[in-house]
Amino acid sequence: AGGTYSVACAVSPTPVYVADIKEGISLYGGYDVNFTSRNPTVNVSYIIDTSIIGGTITVDTVRAVNADGSSVTITSSTIIDGFTITLGKENGHHCGIACKNGANPTIRNIKIQGRGSSEKSDYAYGMLLYNSAPRVEQCIIDPGTSTNYSYGIYCALTVSPHPTIDGNTISGGVGGDMTFGIYITAGSDVTVTNNTITGGNWTGGSIGCCVVVDESAPAITDNTLRIYGNLSSTYGIYELSGTSDPASVRRNDFDYDGYWYLDEAAITIDKDNYNLTTVSTGEGPGLLFDIWANYSTATGLPQQ
Repeated sequence: AGGTYSVACAVSPTPVYVADIKEGISLYGGYDVNFTSRNPTVNVSYIIDTSIIGGTITVDTVRAVNADGSSVTITSSTIIDGFTITLGKENGHHCGIACKNGANPTIRNIKIQGRGSSEKSDYAYGMLLYNSAPRVEQCIIDPGTSTNYSYGIYCALTVSPHPTIDGNTISGGVGGDMTFGIYITAGSDVTVTNNTITGGNWTGGSIGCCVVVDESAPAITDNTLRIYGNLSSTYGIYELSGTSDPASVRRNDFDYDGYWYLDEAAITIDKDNYNLTTVSTGEGPGLLFDIWANYSTATGLPQQ
């Protein structure tokens, strides 16, 4: 039912979560007190992690909602739907939803929000997808403010058939060092489609990115990519290493005037060289804004 469900979450010495997902048991918020009708907008179900001590590393971040498929794989028929989730605060790594070790639920209609500057954590993650392949759809994700790095969605070692991130509004939050809308690493061939992704706003560190690709081959299609903050150090899509090569980058709208793409050869694409420079993806080198190929659009360029 609508209301507030708050717990001081932890990973050690005893794991504590607001919700611990099990295969075959779906979790729906938004019911009235009699469970006769459901409207998540009217009957808001708040999940709040009140912890002030986070995890020590990414994979063991403290999280409000835990889905771990270590013993039994959690399949897409297990659904998490209709909650507003608030991350923990202050020290360490804090996360809204973590899917680990074969946890592949369907996550939809979820709002994840982080903390403000007075309660910021060291590292903030809206979602962590680790060695799992959930479907994430129709969610609003903002990790809030962090001292160091903030991530809308962090994907690592994800498994076949790989996660689908579709139809969401995702922000990288506000970070003291780096911010990332979606960070894809370690063989995570994620499908990223139809999202609005904002790279966040770093306040004094290195870079902010809508999508980072590291040693992975995601398909990035039909998204709107936006940047707020210092345009001189922000990127729409950033290939982090020589083994980073998206399987496809098609029909995205780079909705800002700055650096749109950095490929694995460290070639930066912006309005000064968009029609002269090719970028490398898994489909082979091509023009990012080639009307006959990827059909991407960008602020400051003729619309195709």
